[in-house]
This record gives sequence, C-alpha cells and structure tokens, in this order.
Amino acid sequence: MEPKLLKASNDLIFKRVFGDARNKDILSSFLMSILEIPKEEYEDITILNPETTIEKADDKRSILDLLLHTKNRNIVHIEVQVRNDPSIRGRLLFYVSKKYSSQLSVGEAYSELNKVISILMTGYELTTGNDYHNVYKLMNCKTGEVFSDDLEIHTLEYKKLPIEEDGTMLYNWLKLIKSDSLEERDMLKEKDVAISRAIDELDRISQDAMIREAYDKREMEIMSYNTNLSIARDEGANEKAIEMAKTGLENDVDIATIVLMTGLMKEKIKSLRGDENL
Repeated sequence: MEPKLLKASNDLIFKRVFGDARNKDILSSFLMSILEIPKEEYEDITILNPETTIEKADDKRSILDLLLHTKNRNIVHIEVQVRNDPSIRGRLLFYVSKKYSSQLSVGEAYSELNKVISILMTGYELTTGNDYHNVYKLMNCKTGEVFSDDLEIHTLEYKKLPIEEDGTMLYNWLKLIKSDSLEERDMLKEKDVAISRAIDELDRISQDAMIREAYDKREMEIMSYNTNLSIARDEGANEKAIEMAKTGLENDVDIATIVLMTGLMKEKIKSLRGDENL
C-alpha cells in the first residue's frame, strides 16, 4: 500500500521541505515567485531556524515558521497558518516590528536597519476581494506614496486560487502546496525544475513513518482548533441574538420582527418573554 501524500500546507511538512538547508534551490524559487527583490539576493540564503520539533506537532501553541537572511541581510519570515486565528494580524504586526527594531544595539545608526518581509500563507480567507496574493507596506492612504518599504507583509490565500491558471509561477507553487492529488502533482512536475524537486522531497518524507505520525497529529490539532473556534463563534452569535431579542421585547417590538432581526425561533423568543403557553 502506497503511503498517503502529505500536503505542504501542513506547517510541519512545509518547513521540512522548504526549511531544509539542502533545499535552498526550492526555497529560492518559491521566494522569487513572490518577492520583487534582485535574484542575487537568493544566492546566499541563511536559514536561521532550520530545526523542526516533530514531538510538538500536536502542540497548538507551537508555530513552525521559517526565518532567513538573504545575501544583503534582509530578513524574511514565512508562516503557514491553516488555523483560523483571530489574532493573526496583531501577532504578525508585533513580530515584524520586533524583528525590525531588534536589529540595532544602543548607539548604532538607523541606516543599519535592514528590510523585514513577512509572508503569511493561510488555508482560509484572510482578506476581502478575490486576489490570492496581497502586499502591504507603510504608505500614504491618500496618494499611495510609500513612506517606507522596510516593513513588508505578503498574504497568500491558496483557497482563492482560480481554477484557470494565470501563467505565474506563484500560482503553480500554491497549487502544489494545497494539493494532495498524485495526478495534479505529476502535472506540476512539468512546470519547473524546483517544483519537481519539491515534489520529490515530499515523496521522500512521505515514506517516513515518524513524519507521517507527526503530520496526522498536526492535522488533528488543526481540525480540533478550527472546530472549537467555530463552536465558540456560534455560541457568541447566539448570545448576541438573545440580547437583541431581549432588547426588542423591552421596546415592544413584535415577535415576527424579532425573528427576522435575530434568526431565533419564535418559541425561543416567547420563552424569553416568559410566556407560559409556548
């Protein structure tokens, strides 16, 4: 029996493939499909956190991100997030700002600061609109003039990939990252040498029983997290609807209107009013 195909959208697997020092050609090709920085920048990539703790694959607190320096010491941070984390924007801003400010020691000149780029790849819709790749910088909202490009955030939402190819290499990379189809991967192998290498690497680690077990743990943790978040949101929405219904009853709004406003059942609203005969 063939081992199941492991998806690179799993952050554990993504880091095993793209964060391995032996696979810098894969990482460079992926980055070149996203970033508009000179090709020479990728000639001397240094991966700063190559370790992957398999034992923590089921730990919801662990973030298996990837941090690296380019040739000119620009900092690039890559995170795969398939858990619908409501705090992701604040956490990402905090992380990018901290990486930027922590570059200098007391007395060093601000001119020594290097660019910090964060790439966030999500398995859920993070932004409005249909674009699967968005870029954020500090800029004038009125004129569009960039105040500074030293802080740059890219969002990649592979759920928004259109069915039809758009001719970009980024499309092919994201198609691979979300894919668990052998047929699809075989077709992608023809697109690019680095993508073919990434697929071979995925096939190789799929043979490892320990990695497969860690992958399953990570997938179960993600599923549990998203389910609990959905339940919490539903409960929150229900509580809000009940408060709206109570306010409506206090203001003598008729039950039919309250049903339309809140989505609650008529019997529930009657019970809130204290009717004995429902």
